[in-house]
Amino acid sequence: MVDTVIKKKILGKATQKVSNQKSSFTDTTLEATHSLTVDKNCIPNQGDRGRVIVFIDGSNLFYAASYLNIEIDYVKLLHYLTARDYLVHVFYYTGYDPTNEKQHGFLYRMRHNGFRVITKAVTQLRNNPKKANLDVEIAVDMIRLAQHCDTAVLVSGDGDFT
Repeated sequence: MVDTVIKKKILGKATQKVSNQKSSFTDTTLEATHSLTVDKNCIPNQGDRGRVIVFIDGSNLFYAASYLNIEIDYVKLLHYLTARDYLVHVFYYTGYDPTNEKQHGFLYRMRHNGFRVITKAVTQLRNNPKKANLDVEIAVDMIRLAQHCDTAVLVSGDGDFT
């Protein structure tokens, strides 16, 4: 589900960091299968990524998880992505339907757990499902905040970001 990891070193070295986050993931093991090659710069939990900002395309991730029939614990996902790094910010972008009480409660819990929730009203076009496209907002925020982090992590499955 981690679509893109952008790494930027400052003066060629990661800065000293202190993190009081605890993760339930103590050891990460990735197995290479088939002809898959693993780039160490794209593996979370390396601990040398400095200041990290995480950008989550919530709608895209939600629909992918629904399609796979899985439920995502976003707090555990965040800890997994930043366990040994210094988390600066985490943003969660999603379309918002004011008539959806379940979504309202979910977004409240996300805010309560430290996620900065960015919403956009959903619109419904003829013969199409409800949609709120936040690609531009995510891209603009990533560019605007690039100077404040050493690593930006984008969690999305949207091919527009490649």
